[in-house]
Amino acid sequence: MSSGSSADTQIDKFIESRRREREKTEAHQERQAIWTNSVKHHAAQVQREHLQAQCQWHRDQTDRLEGTMTRLIADHRAKATQIQDQLEGREPMPELDLMMRNGRAEIL
Repeated sequence: MSSGSSADTQIDKFIESRRREREKTEAHQERQAIWTNSVKHHAAQVQREHLQAQCQWHRDQTDRLEGTMTRLIADHRAKATQIQDQLEGREPMPELDLMMRNGRAEIL
């Protein structure tokens, strides 16, 4: 029986070593999964912060451009009104600034 008992002992040792290896592997896989999830969470957080910053920049840019465009529109309307008044005789026409070049008059 000693050879059978020895074989049983070796089998038990082999089974135990395989169990320990499996536990190590499972523990490693669990740590790997936790780390992977942590990295994904961090990357998602960084992306979210970046998108929030982009969103705020676009909102601020909208405000800046809206102010600029409002002033430009008002300036063009005022200039068009001034020119219309000149054309209709309500305001004097500006003096022409002419220059002679090669026998031809050019408006400056």
